[in-house]
Amino acid sequence: MAELEFIKNIHYRELCLEEIDRKLFENFIRHQKVTRCWRKENNIWIIKNAPFIDDWTEKDYQTLIDCLKHTITSGGFVYAAFYDGSLKGFVSVEPVLFGGEQKYLDLSSIHVSEDMRGQGIGKSLFLAAKDWAKKKGAKKLYISSHSAVESQAFYKAMGCVEAQEYDQKHVEQEPYDCQLECELLKGITYKTEKKFKEQQLKELFESVHWLSANYSVRLVNALVQSDTVISAWDGDKLIGLINAIDDGELTAYAHYLLINPEYQKMGIGTELIVRLKRRYEGYLNLILMAENKELVYFYEKLGFKVLEGAIPMVLQTL
Repeated sequence: MAELEFIKNIHYRELCLEEIDRKLFENFIRHQKVTRCWRKENNIWIIKNAPFIDDWTEKDYQTLIDCLKHTITSGGFVYAAFYDGSLKGFVSVEPVLFGGEQKYLDLSSIHVSEDMRGQGIGKSLFLAAKDWAKKKGAKKLYISSHSAVESQAFYKAMGCVEAQEYDQKHVEQEPYDCQLECELLKGITYKTEKKFKEQQLKELFESVHWLSANYSVRLVNALVQSDTVISAWDGDKLIGLINAIDDGELTAYAHYLLINPEYQKMGIGTELIVRLKRRYEGYLNLILMAENKELVYFYEKLGFKVLEGAIPMVLQTL
């Protein structure tokens, strides 16, 4: 078994207008070494060598500060991640719907400091942006995104695809960007339960047709012992869940992560894990009963690491 662990002491909150200045970014490292980028040629997407270093000048920082301030004063969303009191990531969403039937809101920026990439910060920021945009009535997020292979891999993992309708302003400003969209699920809600009674669980799983009867029985036996169960719902239909058992020594172990096959690759699993991680403030381990390279990679992208020598496999937060 493998165990994964999140970096502790990362705190997330909305930014205030008054705190957005050059000092806020003094420990933020924009630096990104790019080697390959996606390019669309003859209506086909290909990867091309395009080595360069992406960084911000002092003029770029001032432009960013002005843009973020404008986002807040116009009613938009600016949300940030802090580590030991220093800004290490941020995301912004503009408040004005566009794109006709697409009902886009513009995710105008999302960046993670170079020294903190690969820890799940970008995913947490992106999910927060999605939640905010849904509440504002958007159908999709629009992203004019960096074309670097690594950047595009992140957006793909978050469920983004090529935009159905290109925004010409973005195309003209950044002709080498990839124009993406991310659909915002409607009606998806999440519930956190600290304890379940056995009869509650039996009644719940009677209507869950995407799990076999035998598996549902085993699941009921496991969940009734859980200290926390976070579930995802589409209306009154259970579509996913994750559970955790507290070992009494500041660490919780998650045993099951289940998603209805019809709802997979929609970010629901990521959202469940992020919510459980926040519930235990980073002290969270994941148990895998069998090695699964694809699943391990998924968890590693969320900031976990494999605990060497553990049987079954354990993934541990940092």
